[in-house]
Amino acid sequence: MPPTIAKAVPSTYAALESVLVSEADIKKRLKKLGAEIMELYGEQEITAIAVINGAILFTADLLRHIDNPIRLDCIRISSYRNETRSTDKPQVLGNLSLDLDNRHVLLIDDILDTGKTLSLIVSMIQKLHPASVRTCVLLDKRGRREVEFEADFVGFQIPDKFVVGYGLDFAERYRNLPCIGVLKPHLQNPPEWA
Repeated sequence: MPPTIAKAVPSTYAALESVLVSEADIKKRLKKLGAEIMELYGEQEITAIAVINGAILFTADLLRHIDNPIRLDCIRISSYRNETRSTDKPQVLGNLSLDLDNRHVLLIDDILDTGKTLSLIVSMIQKLHPASVRTCVLLDKRGRREVEFEADFVGFQIPDKFVVGYGLDFAERYRNLPCIGVLKPHLQNPPEWA
């Protein structure tokens, strides 16, 4: 007899109110972003730092469009937990392992909204004496900015709606969607199935 599931988890696609950015548009934009990054860095080596878990898919696909020598590290930050709005102060949950002294750092994140997370990480990185620090985000939600911060490379500008997919989650779900969509309002509460 198969195991029973206590509570059903909503289907990933059924959870979307609408699609903001299609899978095809993401693929097209990543190719252009890769070209923009290569144009800026020339032939220099890049130390890419992914903010995980959200930026894993974006980082992996983006780096495939960059021909430069690349070193990769990851940092884990908690800013949403099971909420649809970021918490007061992001928490660093892990440390970097690569030496950043005199390196060209490209910080990659899934979304720039309040600006708190990226400004915190950039400040941390600058204390490690890199040659340069630039930021690349898949999504920019300017309507939510609380800290003055602009990314150097932006995939898409989006309205102030709670989005999931392509790495972005709600309570660690929906990251596997190949598109970026607006989560249905009735699902934007701490889940019963968490």
